[in-house]
Amino acid sequence: MTSSTPANSSAATAPTRTFAALVGVASLAVLLQGLWAGLFMSTPDTDPEKTPWLEVHSWCGKAAIGFALLATVWAFLKLRERTDLTFGALALTVLLILEAYLGGAHRGRGQGRHGRRPCPAGDGAHGPGGVAPAAGPKALTPP
Repeated sequence: MTSSTPANSSAATAPTRTFAALVGVASLAVLLQGLWAGLFMSTPDTDPEKTPWLEVHSWCGKAAIGFALLATVWAFLKLRERTDLTFGALALTVLLILEAYLGGAHRGRGQGRHGRRPCPAGDGAHGPGGVAPAAGPKALTPP
């Protein structure tokens, strides 16, 4: 069996695979954040500030920001010629930081995060977080 791809093609795609893994883990953290937000916002008789899910939600947000930041740095260092990936990772990182700021600004006001309403800032971060992995490997191949 012969292959039409060169022998060094796996080495050439290693930076894009690493980038895809970093963005994928950040996106998974964003997805899990939505799950945990639903857990601490779904119990009307419990103060959301006293549930452990609020702390889990917070730590997961920090992990999402960390992986998005790692993906941005990786894109700047290893995938500089792919400006679409670089700026996409940068947009994801900025939106996650904005979401964390807005989520932290509502904490401690007596009603929990948003008075048991959905967080519109979370929707902004879910957009780019869902686009990069959903685009799949075709988005990571050079034009």
